[in-house]
Amino acid sequence: MKPIYLLFVGFFVYNPALAFQSEIIDNKPGDPFNFERVEQVSDSLAHLLIKDNLITGMSIAIAEAGKVVLSKGYGLANVEHKVQATPETVYRVASITKQFTAAVILKLIEEGKMEISDTLGKYFPEYPAHGAGITIQQLLNQTSGIGSKKYNTEVEKIAAGRKAFYELSEEEIIEMFANAPLDFEPGEQFAYRNQNYILLGMIIEKVSGLPYGQYLEEKFLKPLGLEQTGYCDESRIIGSRAQGYISAKGEIFNAPYINMKNPGGAGGLCSTVLDLVRWNHLLYSGQVVSRESLDQMTASGILEDGRPTEYGFGLKLGKLGDHRKIYHGGSIQGFNSNLEFYPEEDLSIAVMTNTGSGQDEKISEALARAAFGLEIKNSELSAAERQKYEGSYMVKIPEKTIEIRFFSKDDQLQVDLAGQGISPLLFQGNSRFVAELDKNLVFTFLEEDQGFPELTVEMQGKTFSGTRKDLTSIEDN
Repeated sequence: MKPIYLLFVGFFVYNPALAFQSEIIDNKPGDPFNFERVEQVSDSLAHLLIKDNLITGMSIAIAEAGKVVLSKGYGLANVEHKVQATPETVYRVASITKQFTAAVILKLIEEGKMEISDTLGKYFPEYPAHGAGITIQQLLNQTSGIGSKKYNTEVEKIAAGRKAFYELSEEEIIEMFANAPLDFEPGEQFAYRNQNYILLGMIIEKVSGLPYGQYLEEKFLKPLGLEQTGYCDESRIIGSRAQGYISAKGEIFNAPYINMKNPGGAGGLCSTVLDLVRWNHLLYSGQVVSRESLDQMTASGILEDGRPTEYGFGLKLGKLGDHRKIYHGGSIQGFNSNLEFYPEEDLSIAVMTNTGSGQDEKISEALARAAFGLEIKNSELSAAERQKYEGSYMVKIPEKTIEIRFFSKDDQLQVDLAGQGISPLLFQGNSRFVAELDKNLVFTFLEEDQGFPELTVEMQGKTFSGTRKDLTSIEDN
């Protein structure tokens, strides 16, 4: 249950030995951002996640109007050699690669070297007829319909065998999915597929005449001054490169090997958090592609029936409260990443970890909430009112039943979630409570004549039910 570890930000003592190379600039008069609070949240999160072996190392960077206002590293970039993580640590960015691929495609279109209406058949004459008419635009906005079942099966086979060490040819990769039926007619639905961007990376090679990684580095990244961003080829010597790990059953293990040439345009890049926030500034200030291309890149795709997809070109579109955000995350063997941009506030947040535990998007959201001062309302309860909710509940979640304990402390109802940490709760009325630091975790008590015998827990978009274990008040020890 990974999400529960992020509920308790700020409620554990921070260990300063975990943080390195900190840089924070005080808020300017009238500055709406609370960067001091952001640092506190970041410190607490890092301490908690590292202590519980959910991550080994983490780097963050936050920039306002292109200026870095906070950058930090926590934990270890390499456990065996005890190398500390810093803002300059190089991580695999995984699917954040997609926005770089999309920008290169748009740049090539601006240069007149290709058209957004070009089809797969133009670049891959042998591509099966049922998919040959898929357009560049449909690849970019993930509406191609390219099937996933056969491809995912083949990827699993490769990961489990010796082929994981080999660079696959273009033909071998395309063979993994091209002959499978489409999941839907192109343009009719949205379906996130790595295959779309792997194909776009191959098309960049055909149009430019250079290998994908070489073209990006020489013709695109270095001219932009992104010196620490590049193709993550395992055979190269890359300074400050982090080792990848996985977290399982409270322990850290080395991540399985993957030949980083194979993810290509879908996930083959490495970078630092400092380079990523710089990339955000360059991209959204119009220094990478034209304003017209940027508008295309950041606009939601529209399906044939008029429904929006909330996905642009290699970018997700969403909101945090009233704050519009453009973002994307990534996950690949041993690494997770998340990069966010809030256009109205010109605020960028980059988070990368070298442990495949899927925490980065939640970390980014916690930092953004701290920056914006987003608060969830809290209605006060008397001691007698709180006492009615105190007790333990047995809640069924996938594969097991956990005990959730509610008790009063500091004049506030609090929750101990399966012994993994304690969080204050915010009362919303009607026997409904929200965890103070994760609005996505909601507890609702179901009242009957004898009190509250049942409970529902909303978490990660799912609802779980629980039954009260006893009716006696539990004092906090």
